[in-house]
Amino acid sequence: MLAHKIKVDPTNEKPLWQQIEEGVRNLITAGILAPGNLILSVKELAQELKINPTIVAKAYQRLVESGLLINNRWEGMLVANTQRYLTTREQQYLLQQEALRYALVVNDLGVNKEDAITQLKLALHTLRFKNGKLRFAVKLTQLASK
Repeated sequence: MLAHKIKVDPTNEKPLWQQIEEGVRNLITAGILAPGNLILSVKELAQELKINPTIVAKAYQRLVESGLLINNRWEGMLVANTQRYLTTREQQYLLQQEALRYALVVNDLGVNKEDAITQLKLALHTLRFKNGKLRFAVKLTQLASK
C-alpha cells in the first residue's frame, strides 16, 4: 500500500526518515493521499519497509508538526486538510500537473479551448457551490458566458 509508493534507499545520503517524510509529502501534494485518508501505522510501515520503527516515527512526527498529518488517538494517522498547509510552490506544482493532465484530455478529445475553459469554470462553480464556498447561486449559463 503506502510502502509500495514510498521508496527508501539506505545508500542515499539523505537519512531514511527524510526520505519517508519527502515520500509522504509528495504523495499528499500529488493528491494520491487525500484529506481524511488513513495511512499505515508506524509499525506497519516500518515492517513493510523493513526498517526501525523509530525512523518512521520521526518522519511522521515531522509531518504532524508541519500540519500534513493528524495523529488521531482513536483512528490512527490521518492526512490533514492540506489546502491550508501546502506551500505556494507546492500548490503551483500540483496545479501545473493537473492542468497538464486536463489539457491532455482536452487535446485527445479534440475539444476547442473555449469549450474546455467553459467546462472548467462550470466544474469549479459546482465544487464551490457544493462545498458552501459560494453564498449565492449563479445561473450556469451566466458563468459559461464569462
